[in-house]
Amino acid sequence: MSKPVAFVIGWGKGVGQGVTTKLKAEGFNIAVGARRLDENEAQAQGFLPIKFDVTVPQEIENAFAKLEQELGPASLVVFNSKLPLITIEV
Repeated sequence: MSKPVAFVIGWGKGVGQGVTTKLKAEGFNIAVGARRLDENEAQAQGFLPIKFDVTVPQEIENAFAKLEQELGPASLVVFNSKLPLITIEV
């Protein structure tokens, strides 16, 4: 059986970091996303980095497409961004 996939949006120090630490311990494959993302730091922790802006619908679609291509569909999405969420149909 494959590992579940989590996508933590708004990853960085604080809540995002704490959530990914817990999910990693629970056995999730993890992708992290943010507009300003230290891709090297994310990769060093074993996460798939996806740089995107949650206010741009096409970037959201591209981020989820990359997630699915690299890790599979998300079992869990954590939205930890301070910006407003834009709803799109996927």
